[in-house]
Amino acid sequence: MSRGARHGCELRSVATHVQGLPFDDYDDELPGDEAEASVGWWELVTLLVLVIAGAGLPVLGWLTGIAMLHASRAWTERDARIATLGPLPVVVAIGAWAGLGDPGVLLHLGPIAAMLVFGGAVAGLLGGAYLTVRAFVLT
Repeated sequence: MSRGARHGCELRSVATHVQGLPFDDYDDELPGDEAEASVGWWELVTLLVLVIAGAGLPVLGWLTGIAMLHASRAWTERDARIATLGPLPVVVAIGAWAGLGDPGVLLHLGPIAAMLVFGGAVAGLLGGAYLTVRAFVLT
């Protein structure tokens, strides 16, 4: 065996030792994107806070529910992002409806106030519904 061939084998051996075999324990999922725990009490309370506190305390309740969602390990990062940002177009549409439509429909509130008052409730309901489906229906 020539010196170059032996040297290449040694390098490959060292690289295999350091990094492991190629495609060893390869998953289709991205690292950190898999839910690591099952749904428990924390997740049930999170859903309740998102839905009930989101409606009762428009901004503060929704933000608390979202913080609890991101602290949970039962949902993936993708689920948390969808539940957080998914309702945004609906909340913006509420503001546009209050600004362009009949303000009497939304208790004579302006667009910003309508988004703050009704946005937390709508975002909590939509996010909570999505997370409920992900946790209980699709498992």
